[in-house]
Amino acid sequence: MQIMAENIIKTKSFNFALRIVKLQQFLIFDKKEFVLSKLLCS
Repeated sequence: MQIMAENIIKTKSFNFALRIVKLQQFLIFDKKEFVLSKLLCS
């Protein structure tokens, strides 16, 4: 049961990280917002 829980946490963490990267790219390329995008990944 614990292996299953670790996989769920790993999957959710990875998906969250991907969303943050996509948000950063959106802010830089579409909104031209550089300061906020740098704060996301620092």
